[in-house]
Amino acid sequence: MINQTQIDQLSNCQFNALRPILVLIRGLPGSGKSTLARHLAKTYALHHCETDQYFEDQHGRYHFDVSKLSQAHAWCQAEVERLLLAGHCVVVSNTCVRLWEIEPYRKLAKAMGVSIMFIECKATFPSIHDVPKQTMLKMRRNWQQLPVSWQ
Repeated sequence: MINQTQIDQLSNCQFNALRPILVLIRGLPGSGKSTLARHLAKTYALHHCETDQYFEDQHGRYHFDVSKLSQAHAWCQAEVERLLLAGHCVVVSNTCVRLWEIEPYRKLAKAMGVSIMFIECKATFPSIHDVPKQTMLKMRRNWQQLPVSWQ
């Protein structure tokens, strides 16, 4: 899931604000993405962003609206850009089932000269968002592996 080289990079980020990095955690719902992202954010002083945050109210309650999913992804990408421009290290945790869903973050990192680290979560906990079984099966079928050249 996360190796020593990645831990070393995160440790360096914590003490070197001049060199922000972008950590992208991907996995199916219930794989532990958000839990890992919160842990890394707390341990290494990273800023945590995920599309699900767009659907949370001021009390932290989740109100998903599929009609606003594109807006939520755009918000997350804009927030990541804002944080990286401010020199912060950022961890993003989204499903990113297909490679095209990762591409905006790769392009942003490349344009800004920011290192990007990919982590895949593969655990199988119950989804806290009650994702329907059919949706989970479709996501699993559509899952695309990261190219070796990205790692």
